[in-house]
Amino acid sequence: MAAIKPASFYPSLMGTLTFNVHTGVSSTEAVATQDLGTANVEFRHYIDHAFLAGLEGGQEMLASLTTPRPPCTELWGTKRMSGNERVVGMLSQPLHVSFKATRADRMIRKSDMYLADVLVIDSLPVPLHVSVQGLEATGAFTSEQEREELYRAASDFSRKPTKELFPEQFHDHPYWGGPGGYGPNTSVLGNIATVGMGGVENLRQELLSARSPDVSTPRVCAACLERSVFCEFSQPKPLPHAMALLARPSSGNAAEPPPPCADALIAIAVQ
Repeated sequence: MAAIKPASFYPSLMGTLTFNVHTGVSSTEAVATQDLGTANVEFRHYIDHAFLAGLEGGQEMLASLTTPRPPCTELWGTKRMSGNERVVGMLSQPLHVSFKATRADRMIRKSDMYLADVLVIDSLPVPLHVSVQGLEATGAFTSEQEREELYRAASDFSRKPTKELFPEQFHDHPYWGGPGGYGPNTSVLGNIATVGMGGVENLRQELLSARSPDVSTPRVCAACLERSVFCEFSQPKPLPHAMALLARPSSGNAAEPPPPCADALIAIAVQ
């Protein structure tokens, strides 16, 4: 029997993301951490138990939690000295959120997304943590513009994670250094450093194989993988190549996408 491994909280220190969290009867804004560009392999998303319980409709969602996939009982990476955080369970249905893209503090786009495999954590340092790796693995993006706006926000250092961005109830969490601290504390390494490069592929495959049944394997054409470009056959876009979107102009004069490739499709793990 395989050992039960803890889930990992290793957010990016670049930008945070703003979402509306929908329960079916209410909609609440939440600032979320994310994992773009981190040396950590994790496709699941996290929501704080107390935050969810306080939402109208949240108690009903908590009443139907399921067993996490892959199985896990703890979350590491929050710097809690006495051990890891407790995983309460996993949401039985994808979490409906709306990503709010802004420019100069003005909202320019609102995109609906569904977060698959959301773990409920007993004491998370933030209301919500969204895995960009998980969004790519599940094909959550419905357009290139949607992906581009989220990547831009995730890379905006003016919105880097500090405790002042989050509700006061999270400020005393050990992740932020406790009372008077600002954090985040960066004393731990991502799980890529822990398992070593030789174990990264096994970790990716373990997470991918345990995902919801409707999750498709990321695919990319061989030529695109070699040239770091896109064609119509690459669905969804692997994580490193999507970084190239950050360099694209946001106006209408963006370069035309490369022509379709003739190469056969190959299945790859999300990078």
